[in-house]
Amino acid sequence: MSSESSDEVEEVSSSQGQAKRKKTQDSKSSSKKPRQFNPDWLNENKHPKFAKWLMLKLNPQTGENQAFCRACALFYQNHKGDLEKHVDRTQHKQNMEKFPELLKQQDRLANFASPLRDRITNLELRILAHICENSQSVCSAQGMLEVMQTEGNDLIFKKATLGYTKAGNLIREGFGKFCTQQTASKLKKSLPLSHFGVTDRYALYNMKVDDYWKAVLSTLNPCGEPVFPNLTECMYLLLCLPFSNASAERVFSHLKEVKDDKQNRQETPTTDAILKAKFWMLNEEKSASKIQFPKELVILAKNVKSNAPIIHE
Repeated sequence: MSSESSDEVEEVSSSQGQAKRKKTQDSKSSSKKPRQFNPDWLNENKHPKFAKWLMLKLNPQTGENQAFCRACALFYQNHKGDLEKHVDRTQHKQNMEKFPELLKQQDRLANFASPLRDRITNLELRILAHICENSQSVCSAQGMLEVMQTEGNDLIFKKATLGYTKAGNLIREGFGKFCTQQTASKLKKSLPLSHFGVTDRYALYNMKVDDYWKAVLSTLNPCGEPVFPNLTECMYLLLCLPFSNASAERVFSHLKEVKDDKQNRQETPTTDAILKAKFWMLNEEKSASKIQFPKELVILAKNVKSNAPIIHE
């Protein structure tokens, strides 16, 4: 009996010891913090072996920022020892011999892609400008592009796309915003900021209309005389003129062309942007085939997401 009881005690004590050791190991593993990437590794003076090929990049598999070898296209743990072992590997040494040529190829592709993208954006804008100028349907943009693609062998015709969603977004976020900015800048750029009591144009653009004209008409020179006497008289005369709806009727006439029975489901922001683009080209006295698109408009168009959903305000 005594031998059996002692065996049972030994088994219980050994199982308890294993449980304690396992618990200790689990606590140690859970207390370990993930290693952080050391920015000094990118310093060529401190770590010349790492700086040329090492970078910090998000690993899509782990969701963490890890050390990345640009020559081998491999992720590594943020551990200096692992990186030093990677430097001594034969495959890494072979890839580093080809790495300078790889960087040159990437630079050439980047320099080629940038002007190509600008040409594609200009082509897409020119087609949409033609549509806005002639009050055509936005749906016809892709059809016009496909006709060009059948006749032209240039790469820009193959890369350009103008589906209905992308065309609408380009008109709203490109032409719409650009024309609004141009109109605001022309109205407010001619007067210095000091007349309005502001220090930057952002504050000037956000002024209320009443405050804007009050600042204009109430500005006095050191002698106490109005700075803009002619403008003040002109505003008084304009306010005395009888109201005329000719401009509004003219806009409605263009609206009937833009939003007819076949395009009765067209979004209001799209219609507004088409009319703005149309009147902008009329004011510039140039057609869609001859007008030069400003850099601001091209930047706005390049930042437009082609598949962005329409947000109703």
